[in-house]
Amino acid sequence: MMMRNLKNIIYIIYLCLALSATEISCTKFLEEPPSKGANVIVEDLSQLDAMLNKYDVLYEENDYVSTWSTDDTYLSTEFYQSFKPFYNPAIPPQYLFWDTRYLPDNNYERRWSRYYSNIFTANLVLNYANDSKVKGSDEMRATLITDAHFLRAYTYFKLVDSYCLPYSKEGKNGTEPGVPLKKTIGFEETVSRGTLAEVHQFIQAELAEALKTNISLINGGVARSWRANLAGVNAFAARYYLSLGDYAKALIYSNAALAAHNALVDYNTEMSYGQAVQVNEPAVSPNNLYPFPEPDNPATPPAGKLIVRLPVTYDQGSFAFILRWKETMYFRMTAPEAGLAWYAPSDELLALYDKNNDLRYRYHVAENYSIMLGFSKKRPGYIFWGSNRIISGPTTAEMLLIKAECLARNNQTSEALTAINTLRAARIMSGAAVNLTAASPAEALNKILQERRREMPFTSRWYDIRRLNINDNTSDDVPDIVRSFYPYNASTIFDTQAVINYTLDTKGRRMAQPIPSAEIVGSNGKISQNTY
Repeated sequence: MMMRNLKNIIYIIYLCLALSATEISCTKFLEEPPSKGANVIVEDLSQLDAMLNKYDVLYEENDYVSTWSTDDTYLSTEFYQSFKPFYNPAIPPQYLFWDTRYLPDNNYERRWSRYYSNIFTANLVLNYANDSKVKGSDEMRATLITDAHFLRAYTYFKLVDSYCLPYSKEGKNGTEPGVPLKKTIGFEETVSRGTLAEVHQFIQAELAEALKTNISLINGGVARSWRANLAGVNAFAARYYLSLGDYAKALIYSNAALAAHNALVDYNTEMSYGQAVQVNEPAVSPNNLYPFPEPDNPATPPAGKLIVRLPVTYDQGSFAFILRWKETMYFRMTAPEAGLAWYAPSDELLALYDKNNDLRYRYHVAENYSIMLGFSKKRPGYIFWGSNRIISGPTTAEMLLIKAECLARNNQTSEALTAINTLRAARIMSGAAVNLTAASPAEALNKILQERRREMPFTSRWYDIRRLNINDNTSDDVPDIVRSFYPYNASTIFDTQAVINYTLDTKGRRMAQPIPSAEIVGSNGKISQNTY
């Protein structure tokens, strides 16, 4: 299947390159596409540059595990009864209950092929950028090579963070299965999984090459966040080494990223409400929505109506708007399929917010959002861009969180609080209790980890559960997650049967996602499934 996917990927790249020339921050796409024959024909480096500028193809990190598999997500049988079509066919439960029986055959599980598509693009760029016969300047050639190494490092980490067990800096479980390492565009290259240690060694080697970049994030007043840059590469390095529990390196790279770019969006002055809607109660269809002119005055809707307030980012879902988010260091978003797009915050997550003073709650938590989706029960929804897109690439905010965490783990309590309070000053209502205090490094660490959940729900929690449960500090371990729900199979939820408990062992083998069955079958047995 991987072989067939790669052949399809070539065709997709042809189609991308054949698109009409498009202007992206003064960078023009390819006007003369390569041949659509049996082999890719690249004659000029500008063709490769066009491939890497396809941010609207490369950005996507559809991650249902982050959306549904953590304690950030709400579920109840009562809520299920209010809108059964959302949960049938039984796709969300396969993630909600950490399924290993039906999930490998789930047609929504497309991350594997998407990530290998990005890797193939990187391999293609390296293949031709290192060919002296391809025309172009030495400067562009060096930039393309760095870009491709970064794309491979970042994407292979996304793969192991999804489909492999968590890995520590000591590499104690390095003999566990990794993912197939595709380093060339040749179809004869092996597709076996190899070991987890081998993949991490490759990621680190690729990252070392990417760190050679000298490209600034902002050039000519424009943030080129979809390509390798000083801030983005160092930010990913900080995220990567944090996952290994190598806090010394994570601190070094987070500081380097912040030195390259430290812009924050001030929620006190740079955010506002966008669309506000009122709907019939109970709602039966999103078609009941229409604008309401006073979103900040929920007392004014007519009797029998329910107000739903949405942040400005809900209305501004275009790439032109999204790319202006000034905290972005490397542009990536998670965006589940629109029909399954509902980020439902759990009671535990909602309880972490100071609802009166935390502006993240005001601008990202849409009260009664479930009514818009056709549920009869009221429940908040988490919103970032549009109805389903959330920033998942490294940002200024994440770097401050990493810096604060690493300092706290190094017993530098005062410095850790300074870093975290820099972020909170841009998130908490002015004049309120902005600054966190702590009497010990342990208390500071606990508050910083809570701040991570408030800042990055539905994108970072799975990553955090994995890393926190393998490090040397047991005080930050995340306990097993337990959910009560009906039995189900691949297509049906049996809601007339007795409720049962489902448990995720947060230190167990299910922390590795099942590999899609189609890839295993298509590899003729060279790719093995995870064992549980």
